Amino acid sequence: MKKNTLFLLICILSIIIILEAIWSVNFISDANAKNQINSLVENLLKTEIQPLPQDKPSLSLETEENNISLWQNTTVTVWAVPDNEPIQALDVIVNFDNNILQATGFTPLVELPGAEYWFNQTGSAFNNEEGKISFGLILPTETISEPTAIAEIYFTALNIGTAKLIFDFEPQKTIDTNVILKNKTFDSLFEVNNLDIIIQNSAQ
Repeated sequence: MKKNTLFLLICILSIIIILEAIWSVNFISDANAKNQINSLVENLLKTEIQPLPQDKPSLSLETEENNISLWQNTTVTVWAVPDNEPIQALDVIVNFDNNILQATGFTPLVELPGAEYWFNQTGSAFNNEEGKISFGLILPTETISEPTAIAEIYFTALNIGTAKLIFDFEPQKTIDTNVILKNKTFDSLFEVNNLDIIIQNSAQ
């Protein structure tokens, strides 16, 4: 049971117990007063308990060209989309098919005061041997409160086929892609949008 629901039920029960005690010692003798109090209690019991709104921040991968030709370069943009609360920090891990795509560059895009990107031990956001993009972003002062492009990743097409770029993501898992909202300490990432890039002999 949620804390707000439990608290409301405890309050209602406390009111009923107090009223019963008062009635038992005849402190309330007026019938109209009793009816008014009974009505108040009934209304409290009928009150619909509304759940707290759930934050639904998301991360997306987007490109202007989903169909490219062999050896063509393409740019993939990582978007962060907050919901009710702004984003304070995030970790991004994206797996890609390194038989079809080769990562060639990375550009951070968030320039808010105090914004700091961090990378793995290699100091790079991409690892072509593992087919992995990995980086983090911390925003200690100003936060992301609207849909924001946070990074661009550059790829070259090595082979023909469909290259899948997929976030490493499971809800509430802490060692994968995640989002931390302002004044929160847990993963709040609700959904991700992955990306397919089709490589052909010539662009269609």
